[in-house]
Amino acid sequence: MTTIDKEFDNLMDGSKKKPEEVALSSFYAQLPEWVAQAVIKGIKLNLVPSGVEVDGFYRNGTIIVSIAASGACVAVDKKGHEEKIENFDDLVRLNYDWWKKSRAKKLEWMSPGKEWMEDFIRLNLVKRQVTFIPGDE
Repeated sequence: MTTIDKEFDNLMDGSKKKPEEVALSSFYAQLPEWVAQAVIKGIKLNLVPSGVEVDGFYRNGTIIVSIAASGACVAVDKKGHEEKIENFDDLVRLNYDWWKKSRAKKLEWMSPGKEWMEDFIRLNLVKRQVTFIPGDE
């Protein structure tokens, strides 16, 4: 369980509030709004000295989003590439770009992480397609 998850559980302990209400209060009010949105959606986060580590970025695994005192956020990958993050949708689009690049050496697409999928669909980045195959083959 990550640091943010533990804090969320502490806030929820004995609470009659909805997770959304808790995530947007107290501890989370000190962080950018996208952090609370990510927690509500089940995206794994961890507080690290350089910012917030966000899970689910395919070949990279995680990405660090640094948070300046001014509140400005910048995602930095393992190669030092920086991308400005102003809101949760920016983070979703960045994840989508990384998902597309993760196909580079493979013939098939990896399925996007289910915690990101609904937002990929919401932003019209992917389309839902269902395929049925025989179960006995």
